[in-house]
Amino acid sequence: MDKLEPIAEKLHEAWMEYQTKYGRVFGPERTPTTHPHMLPWDQLDGPSQNQDRFIAAVVLDEWARGRLAVEDVPPLSQTSCPIRWPRRGGSGVIDAGGVRGS
Repeated sequence: MDKLEPIAEKLHEAWMEYQTKYGRVFGPERTPTTHPHMLPWDQLDGPSQNQDRFIAAVVLDEWARGRLAVEDVPPLSQTSCPIRWPRRGGSGVIDAGGVRGS
């Protein structure tokens, strides 16, 4: 768990940066321009933090199994989603919703 928490926090920060870049701001409802998770990590409730922890756990698991390597991860500036990496040795990608087929 010692690696999971800082990775989850960094994923949230990257997601917020991406959302901010495209004009999304905090709002109590999820709309095209607002989102209730547009808050600093320490202001998110537990279930919201758990979403990022889950993504971090999936990424760490894929890396530990050798299906994801650092050289496979494109720079954020070259992605359309802040979290979208090709799987190594399998089909599909890892994205914000977990592992998806190709």
